[in-house]
Amino acid sequence: MEASCLWLWNDVNKIYVKAQCDASGNLLISGGGGVGYTEIAPSEISPDIATGWYEWDISFIVPEGTVCVEVIGVAMTIGGYEYLGCRSAGSSADRKVPAGSGHIGDRVAETFTCQVSSDRKIDIYQCKVTGSLTNTYYIIGYWL
Repeated sequence: MEASCLWLWNDVNKIYVKAQCDASGNLLISGGGGVGYTEIAPSEISPDIATGWYEWDISFIVPEGTVCVEVIGVAMTIGGYEYLGCRSAGSSADRKVPAGSGHIGDRVAETFTCQVSSDRKIDIYQCKVTGSLTNTYYIIGYWL
């Protein structure tokens, strides 16, 4: 099949990102053996840790062969900046973004596409400042 091009809007950086697709318009994931996206009922985690990266074992949520997951991170702001992030487990990439500085009690969400490690784990970022609530993350789909 001849690859075609798909432009995806990156709302965080306010830019379009070029992605590779097959002739049918299916998104091609680098390093993966398949092109199919599967939507799933949300699986949730709210790690109660101080600020830092938390390793989430998602092997009971996604099947073997998963290369990427779609993750929604939700922060409850306290009037100051909160951060959300997602990366492949063990990565040193600092893939966190400011979730905003809304009013006290505002919920702020970001969506991430995150590469999954070979043992089906990802790292999620927890930003817990004094008095803040724990960030919550949801896996809503995966790519094989």
